[in-house]
Amino acid sequence: AMAAVSAENSDLSKYTGFYILFSSPPDCFFSGASTLGCDVVRLPSGGSLSATISWQPVSTTPLESAYGVIAHELGHSLGLLHSRSVISSQVPEELNLFDVDFSEYGDLYSVMGSAG
Repeated sequence: AMAAVSAENSDLSKYTGFYILFSSPPDCFFSGASTLGCDVVRLPSGGSLSATISWQPVSTTPLESAYGVIAHELGHSLGLLHSRSVISSQVPEELNLFDVDFSEYGDLYSVMGSAG
């Protein structure tokens, strides 16, 4: 993908972020992926730059269903982690965080949780 972008624009150094949409193969089982903040991006020319990069497979579903994934992956590009929730039967006043389980996407109201 970076080679295709590089062919269109020889100077990628002015960019700080890339969002790559690609045709989804039948065995693609993820909605999107992203670096957490900036990372070293290797360029086809042999150089590198510091930028965020996100990938999202494009399927036949309507674009409206992809908005949450786009917002979620852009959140990772900004440095945000998943919005987790605590699963525990303990009362909040006695909550021992070493004795609970976490739900990785547990926040129902955050785009970085399951609302994304």
